Amino acid sequence: MRFFKSIHLEGVLFTSLIAILGYGITLLTRQFPNDFSWSIRSLGLVSNILLFGGYGYYILINKGSFKLETLSKLILFGGLMIRLSYAYTTGPFLRQHDVAEIDITKTGHYGYILTILRTFALPSNNEYQFYHPPFYHLISAIWLFIIEGIFPQLNLPDLFDFLAVLSLMISYNTLRIVYSIIQELKLGLKETMIFLLLAAYHPILILFAGRHNNDPLSYFFVALIFLYFIRWWKTKQSKNLYWLGLFIALGMITKLSVAIITPVIGVLMLYLLWIAPRDRYKNLQKYLIFMLIVAPLGLSFVLRNYFLFDQNPTYVWEITNLGLSTADKMWHQRFLPFDFSSIFARLYPSAGDDYNIWVYLAKTSLFGEFSYWGGHIYAVILLTMNVFLVSLSVFLTITYPWFQFKKWNALDTLFMGYGALLLLSYVVFNVSYPYGPTMDFRYLVSWIWIIAYLFIQHPIIKNYLQRMLNFLIIFSLFSVLFITFLF
Repeated sequence: MRFFKSIHLEGVLFTSLIAILGYGITLLTRQFPNDFSWSIRSLGLVSNILLFGGYGYYILINKGSFKLETLSKLILFGGLMIRLSYAYTTGPFLRQHDVAEIDITKTGHYGYILTILRTFALPSNNEYQFYHPPFYHLISAIWLFIIEGIFPQLNLPDLFDFLAVLSLMISYNTLRIVYSIIQELKLGLKETMIFLLLAAYHPILILFAGRHNNDPLSYFFVALIFLYFIRWWKTKQSKNLYWLGLFIALGMITKLSVAIITPVIGVLMLYLLWIAPRDRYKNLQKYLIFMLIVAPLGLSFVLRNYFLFDQNPTYVWEITNLGLSTADKMWHQRFLPFDFSSIFARLYPSAGDDYNIWVYLAKTSLFGEFSYWGGHIYAVILLTMNVFLVSLSVFLTITYPWFQFKKWNALDTLFMGYGALLLLSYVVFNVSYPYGPTMDFRYLVSWIWIIAYLFIQHPIIKNYLQRMLNFLIIFSLFSVLFITFLF
């Protein structure tokens, strides 16, 4: 089958066309009152069945040659389609964070976008979500400006529904960047599949395809930072270092938490100066240019809000709903390993009732902070599997430095150093702001890539790669089923 020999399903132009056509079809299906979005919701499941069923037929029946690259591209396209099926059936007010009303007088993410769209200026205060850097809101406003120019008759809710296309492309292109990271790591078949399956089919990454705030774009830039650091470290080419600086800066004006990775990069840059004394002057010149790229752009919004509103760089809007507070719980109730009996006492997370971070992480890493109608059997299976994944991940994280100590390298420092800082910031955040929503896994999403790295690098798992791969294939299957049948 020539289709599988020259497949380019993952290409940007092709997937962009699919995204636009898919949204058009979505609008058409809404004309049928009894469809209830099932036509679009089923696309992810059906597409994955056709893709992998067809490839299985090609390999087993037609005796075609197996190619890792082809299988990887099929997974990428399968990941796109399950994201599309979720994003286009998730409206602008369904399972969103801090968007508030679509009103220029409101200070949620939608008010932020609408302010830029209508006034061509940043908000004049830092209330509620206005304290965030503006890059996501800026590109959202530009996207909606284009859509409004094409369809001037659209009302605001219908106009903002078009953000689904932007969110889908951010989510999918993050997946493509992770695949580029995998290629840079030059992994074997099983390792590639383990890493790619987690990136393509983990439920929280699919849910991010329907999220209309700055979280998905911030992780898009984190993925780019990982990719270009690896490329720079391997080649020492200046262009990769300067691209790295640009992506750090753009990430910081999307969400300041992207800067958590910068101390690790700084340490590795200093290490390079130490091990390469002959190139020290030349590297210092490159580092200066790098800083001239990062600092002015990356710190621009921090400085703006500091001078305009006396806003501290670590400022976070504080939750005022005391019903979500966990401050009345003892520290060991909140931070020590979770009580397994409480995991299934309530299937989905509850920001007002849950207080143990391990229980909350196990649930929100699958479901976000939301509950669902439908797909419950798949949710139970996923949660059971995820408790094992979380427990295994904790064990691997703790033991990896011990096993890897004599062979420690720059990539270990990058992944594990960033992971440690991310966890530290998460703990500090939960101590400073003891509320249910503070425990949400959305603040740790890039840990999925670190977990994938541990799965392929940890000496213990290397002895059980096939079992780990089988586990993740089943996990991915139930993830697709859950996303398909949830409401």
